[in-house]
Amino acid sequence: MAFTATEIEEINQIIRDWGKSVMGEAHGLTPRSTGNLQSKLKVVFKQDGGGMIWKVAYQFPRYGVFVEQGVFGGLSIEEARKAGKTRPRPWLNATIQEKLSLLEGRIAQKNLVLVSRAIEKSLIKNQGTDV
Repeated sequence: MAFTATEIEEINQIIRDWGKSVMGEAHGLTPRSTGNLQSKLKVVFKQDGGGMIWKVAYQFPRYGVFVEQGVFGGLSIEEARKAGKTRPRPWLNATIQEKLSLLEGRIAQKNLVLVSRAIEKSLIKNQGTDV
């Protein structure tokens, strides 16, 4: 089943709304002591040749990875784990994982509606004769 431009835009809007809500929640979970991580967080949507969003990416300074993993003080992730000095501060991964089922549900619901419409269009029309 091929999607129309309108259907693609409807699906894309669901994805955009979801991506922005994840970003908003991640802003609230970003530790204040991490510099400008909040202001540097951006969401990017990649589209295929047909205009359908196929990827949601979050851009932020590299040190955001270390915050997520709980590594501070110039240590590598491996060094901090070996020394038992990790203090994880989940701010992005946990938010994405928590909200992913919401996106899946919305996309599934939208696809169900689109498939139902396509099936309805393929039904044999009764022209007023009893069969």
